[in-house]
Amino acid sequence: MKKLTLAILVGLIMVLKSFSIEPETELEPNWKTKYKEAKQEALTTFKPPVIGKRIRVIRCIGGEYTGILKLIQTSSVKIGYVTFKAKQLTPNTQFVLFADYYASQIANEKITQERSNYKERKRKELREAEELRESIRLEKERKIQERIAKDKKELQLKQNTMESMRLEREKKIQNKKERYQYLERSASNYNNVFEQKRNNQTDRIIDQTFNYTIIAIVIGIIISIPIFFLPTFIAIKRDHPNKAPIIVINLLLGGLFGIGWVVALAWSVSNINKDKTINNNNVNGACNSNNTSNIRKKYILKKK
Repeated sequence: MKKLTLAILVGLIMVLKSFSIEPETELEPNWKTKYKEAKQEALTTFKPPVIGKRIRVIRCIGGEYTGILKLIQTSSVKIGYVTFKAKQLTPNTQFVLFADYYASQIANEKITQERSNYKERKRKELREAEELRESIRLEKERKIQERIAKDKKELQLKQNTMESMRLEREKKIQNKKERYQYLERSASNYNNVFEQKRNNQTDRIIDQTFNYTIIAIVIGIIISIPIFFLPTFIAIKRDHPNKAPIIVINLLLGGLFGIGWVVALAWSVSNINKDKTINNNNVNGACNSNNTSNIRKKYILKKK
């Protein structure tokens, strides 16, 4: 049912469009003129209060006043001995006492109601026209959507073709990159092998140098030890009478072939004949004459 209604509406729209039928536009009434007419009509129905009658009025600032009505003018009223302006009284009091205010109120209500009805009618007409335009717009959008879908399909086909071409091109580029990377890896491996051989050769040279250095140090130590203890060996070999002090000086003060080592060496090679002669005289004086020759022989042998 809805589809049938929509089809009829679309057909009507197309017919109106083909014959260029446009809805008649109603001019908005002159509300000022209508207001004046309504006010004149309301003035004929106004019944003013009777002069001399006791009435009660309410002021805007609060409070009531009761008295005898003596005079009613356009914008004031006299009750007893007090005159009240229209602005000093409440709207309900003004509505009862003043014809102009009464007519204005009645005309305002009437014109407001008529204007509200007019606006409601115009809104209804606008809604109908909007629905008509909306149906036309929907039909146009449907056609546009169909065309867009067709264009999208063609565009998608072109994009798929371009994408396949792009993938093929990227595949070729990737193959070239892989080939270049293979060549780079080969060159890098060759460089690594060459660098490793050179590093091994360098390590071998360093190890050989270190070994030669250790051997030289050991040989130096082996050679320096006898040289360091040379004063001690000389003193012991010569049976020096002061060999004990010489050994002490050699051990404690002979570091790095210093002054202590030179002193010990000079002392160990010093002349010891006088000391031996004195010792021999003491021995000859203490022993018998029969043992002199034996002592001399022992001394000569010991000296040798």
